[in-house]
Amino acid sequence: FGSSHFGSRSLFRSPPGSFGGAFLVLAMAIKGLKRKVVAKGKKQMLKFTIDCQQPVDDTIITPADLEKFLKDRIKVDNKTNNLGDRVTVSRDKAKIHVS
Repeated sequence: FGSSHFGSRSLFRSPPGSFGGAFLVLAMAIKGLKRKVVAKGKKQMLKFTIDCQQPVDDTIITPADLEKFLKDRIKVDNKTNNLGDRVTVSRDKAKIHVS
């Protein structure tokens, strides 16, 4: 029992290729960070315009049919036909506006 069971290695020694004590300092630095609290503002309003002039000229689709399709298929809160006041679908000749 003359020599240590662990030899020259220490229990707290980091393995080769690791950062050693830098990890401990980094963890302590992150723990003391302050988070900035951003006041919740108005949600971003997205607007989409679909120009269906060419399909209308080629008599592939009518704007009224596409408007009805969008109203039936757009999901709000994972439910169809739930547009409410948050989503509007409107038609102006051959253009459809979704906002």
